[in-house]
Amino acid sequence: MKRYIFGTIAVIIATASLAFTNKSTTTKPLSSHSFYYMAPGGTDYSQTAVQDKANWISNPGTVPTCSGTAKACRIEVNDSYTELNGSSIRVFKTSGNVAEIVAGEGSVPELNVPLEQSSTGLDGTTDRAQ
Repeated sequence: MKRYIFGTIAVIIATASLAFTNKSTTTKPLSSHSFYYMAPGGTDYSQTAVQDKANWISNPGTVPTCSGTAKACRIEVNDSYTELNGSSIRVFKTSGNVAEIVAGEGSVPELNVPLEQSSTGLDGTTDRAQ
């Protein structure tokens, strides 16, 4: 009889410990927001201008059509690299997780595009045909 008591107690302890464990949680994927390139003077697609976060806005009014590979148009920026400003407009963070936009030459010389693989915080890029 003593043999069964210790086995029964072990089963009770194991069952009780499983009853109080947390359910496994799945990590929710982070969302991202679109930022659109507003070329200074309407024509500046230089590397310096494309890398300048001040030229990328999240609320352009009229959303440009982006397709092709010639020049910068839209980037998808991970939420952890953005925040809402006082006007509830999505902007790049200036401290903590700070996105870095690295630009390189597109399919047309002199027209630069953001490089997704070299940029911190970018989930995707879409460029505009010339």
